[in-house]
Amino acid sequence: MTESSSNDESVKPPTWFEFVGQELLKERLMVHIKAAVIGKRPLEHVLLSGPPGSGKTTLANLIPPALYFDCPRLTLNGVGLDRKQLIDRVCPPDFRGGVLIIDEIHAMAKKDQEFLLDLLGRGYLGNMHFGWITVIGATTERDAIITPLVDRFPLKPEFEPYTDEELGLIVQGMAERIDLDMTTETAQDLGRACGGIPSNAKQFVFAYRALLSTSGKIPEASQVLDLCQVDPDGLPQLHRRDDNRSSRPRPAGVLIKSPRDAERCAEVWMRWMGFEDARLTPEGPDSGIDVISRRAVAQVKAQTVPAPLEQIQRTYGIATAEQREHALFFSLGGYTPQALAWGRQHGVALFEFDLQGEPEAKSEAARRLLRDGLT
Repeated sequence: MTESSSNDESVKPPTWFEFVGQELLKERLMVHIKAAVIGKRPLEHVLLSGPPGSGKTTLANLIPPALYFDCPRLTLNGVGLDRKQLIDRVCPPDFRGGVLIIDEIHAMAKKDQEFLLDLLGRGYLGNMHFGWITVIGATTERDAIITPLVDRFPLKPEFEPYTDEELGLIVQGMAERIDLDMTTETAQDLGRACGGIPSNAKQFVFAYRALLSTSGKIPEASQVLDLCQVDPDGLPQLHRRDDNRSSRPRPAGVLIKSPRDAERCAEVWMRWMGFEDARLTPEGPDSGIDVISRRAVAQVKAQTVPAPLEQIQRTYGIATAEQREHALFFSLGGYTPQALAWGRQHGVALFEFDLQGEPEAKSEAARRLLRDGLT
């Protein structure tokens, strides 16, 4: 076993090409990386968006070495990061230019986000000028970043949900990096139990190692999951044992004043129901889907008129085409009789929001999600 195998860093992919998943995102980023190398210029600023644990920070830290060997980089966390700390950290001798990574950039106060505008625009941070700098931001809450700062990032790739196969490969890769022999079948079983979140793979790999060390026998996936108190679908076993959701605090009420407020509210409720990787889709022309997860798609309508049949059918059609198990619809104005009848017949989870963001189930599929959560 390697010297460094006792820490989290040892299981992370050491190179760009060993990062599993997000193939389209990586392909597009690599075009810009190669162009920067050929042109001997900085890479454009990058804002990586995705749910917690999806690998944004890991990928961000693989960009500098992909640009060139020993590319200078500095990684900061946006939680509590203010103007003074920025000036103290982003200056010689700690940093003379290169790649600046700011994890959880949305956590910075808005006035401190504004302080970054000149850095991304002209290369100035206060009185300091950097002739060569690329800023990479990582965020789970893009909407919490001020619009002018978002606009300063020419590259804004969104992380897509991982497949179970990709998650199995992530588990197996982590195991190999700390010299563990794990069968493909076990890795795939543990990958399915990750719940769509790559960072969950670490606890399984470390639990596998602990069982192997203490018993001397190669553990089965079921033993690993029992030790981690996780069931094969990725839900904590103590949640699965609950007969209903009453033991979990319900999301706080949110006054819905705009369509985006309604979409955020739907995202929060979907995560409470068990779609833990649920995330908003980017703002723009109406694509029919406002919240997406590995197992579901949802459309949200903040209009005060009843949602028509065609919109329910479109959401259901997208869920079917993309092989998602659940189609959800949230409406502020209710549904037409035809939409209710068709949605109930086809198993669409129909919810009606009140102005405080509290969803009322309007179909059996919706009632099951509110009562039992994701099963």
